Amino acid sequence: MDITKLDSNYIELFAMANDVAEAVFGVKPKDASNKKQKKIRKWFNRTYLDEEIPQEVLDLVGDAVPDTNFFELLAVCSDYVKEHGTEKQKSF
Repeated sequence: MDITKLDSNYIELFAMANDVAEAVFGVKPKDASNKKQKKIRKWFNRTYLDEEIPQEVLDLVGDAVPDTNFFELLAVCSDYVKEHGTEKQKSF
């Protein structure tokens, strides 16, 4: 999955959401059971989605996106941040 066109702030947000979900729910979101994935997705929508998110980002994480694609995106963003660091880390 190519996330290079995604704004770095959203990459960092989705990476953080993936890591927080893993800590809160006790399992990597991508590997969670269907029931737990539904809970994670509901939590994500309540916590991170708001009316200010651009449509091109909603096309990647909105309700119309299949769960497999959604959790793959979170995992890829998390891996990307772990490999490349955040913009704040790079600025030092």
